[in-house]
Order: sequence, then C-alpha cells, then structure tokens
Amino acid sequence: MRKKQEIINIQEQKSTNELCKIPISIKIIKIIYKIIRIIFKTILAVTLASVVILATQTLINKDKIPSIMGVEVLQVVSESMKGTLNINDVIIAKKVEVKSLNVGDIIVFKKDGAVITHRITNIVKRYDKLEFETKGDANNTPDKGTVKEENIEGKYICTIKYIGNILKFIKTPIGLTLVVTIPIITMLFVIMKERRATELKAIRREKRLKYDIEYEKLEKAQKQEEQDKSTEEGNKELNQ
Repeated sequence: MRKKQEIINIQEQKSTNELCKIPISIKIIKIIYKIIRIIFKTILAVTLASVVILATQTLINKDKIPSIMGVEVLQVVSESMKGTLNINDVIIAKKVEVKSLNVGDIIVFKKDGAVITHRITNIVKRYDKLEFETKGDANNTPDKGTVKEENIEGKYICTIKYIGNILKFIKTPIGLTLVVTIPIITMLFVIMKERRATELKAIRREKRLKYDIEYEKLEKAQKQEEQDKSTEEGNKELNQ
C-alpha cells in the first residue's frame, strides 16, 4: 500500500510538472529576452571600456584629444561655428587621409596650442604638401594663416546635442568615479542575477530527474509485486 501511495504521489507530481510545462510562445519570449540581455551586457561592457579609455587618455595627457580607434570625442566651447555647432554640443571626428578632404568639410585642427573646429574654405598646395584655409561659420573673417597637414586631427562626422554638461561633469573626479563604478556595479548585479537563475534552473532540473528516477524505480517495484502476486496465485491454483 505504501509503495502504491508513493507511486500515486509521484504520478501526481509528474502530472503537475506536465501541466506546468512552458508554452512555446513563452519560450520564444524567453529567448528574445535572453538575446536582449546579451546585447545590453555587450553595450554596457563596450560603454564602460570606452569611458575608461577616454577618461584615462584625458588624465594622462590633457593636451591630446581622446580617441578610440581613430574616433575622437570633443566638446564645443566657443560660438565660432554657432548655428552648425553650438556651445556644449559634443562632436565626433575621425582621423582621415588629408588628401580626402575637400572645400566645405569641417575639420578639427591644432593651432597655437588650441583645438579648433572650423570649415575648410580653400585648399592650396605648397612644396608638395597641402595647406588649408579655414573659417568659423559664425565668424565674419577667415582664420589667420593656413592649417598644415600635420596639424589636422580629424574630420567632423556628427554632433551629439546637449550632453556637453554631462561630459564636463565626467571630467571631474566625482563624475569619473561615478561613470566607472555605476556600470561595474550594474554589470556585477546582472552577472549575479544570471548566476542565481542558472542555479535555480539546475535545482529544478535535478528535482525533475530525481522524480523520474523514483517513479521508474517504484513503477518497476509495482510491476514486480504484481508479477509475484500473479505467480503466487498461479501456484495456488496448481496446488488445488
């Protein structure tokens, strides 16, 4: 009777497990969620690495424009390009071949110790080298002198509006600390949460396996019991 009751209990548990099986639609949603989580972690890791690299470059050499793989990040601090590039705009520039530059392109260059972002108005060739005449869009007169090839830092690619104050804050010790620590804490939280989910999944899998093994054992025992009973009854009939 005890074995039968154990079998009934395990059968009920198996039936409950079957009823609780995850529908295909939920499985698809879980897969999509997993993909989104992987993308999020990748973006978080890349962002963290980028911030650390840029911040480190700024701290080590303040005169050098911070860059990652030839892509430079700068903040607009004057009104010389007002209308096109405004104060506190953040611009992205990329190192390019000087020969690929044309009149009308906006370039980033160094002049008299300052980093300037102005538009090319004319290109002249002197002693087999190119020199560039430039002007700020909001200025009435062109820049004095020309920009030599070796002073060009990159070509303007695009603008990210209204985050200059954030970038300015990041350059402070508190801002740098927060920008580095918050992504690390977030990443650790995600990793711990994922590890906990994996552990729970393993526990559930182990329980299901245990139920299956117990059910199989008890089912065999029941069959053996029935077989023994049948044999015993057969022997009784023969004796009679």
